[in-house]
Amino acid sequence: MALDVALLKTRPQCLEAKKQLERRLARLANRDANLDFREDEAEFREESAAARLLRATNDRVAAQAQLARTDLTAAERRRQETIELRARHLIDAAAEGSGDGTGGVEDFMQNVGAAEIDLVRPFLTATIAAVQVRHDGLPV
Repeated sequence: MALDVALLKTRPQCLEAKKQLERRLARLANRDANLDFREDEAEFREESAAARLLRATNDRVAAQAQLARTDLTAAERRRQETIELRARHLIDAAAEGSGDGTGGVEDFMQNVGAAEIDLVRPFLTATIAAVQVRHDGLPV
């Protein structure tokens, strides 16, 4: 879409338009950085959840192996049963939390936001350049 920069009649108008366009571009850059940050945070949470699940699974397997032993004292058996029960609860909680029910809408909208930024950034950059050319072509 070609913009009619001839609507800007004076150098101060050009400077004001350029200033506003640069603010829009800065807001866009901020939005882009925020999207990147949210992506990084989501990856970190997924990694942390996966690590907790792995640790709970390992704890449960180890406790079950200990419980299979016949030489455990009653106190050791109770301790291993508690570890196994706690690990099972963590595993069950992780399984229940894995289906958030959003159907990927949040991820899709983040992709829309990223695509919007990718489309708008070149447009704003070109518009700023066109305004600068108009500014430079006007009498002082």
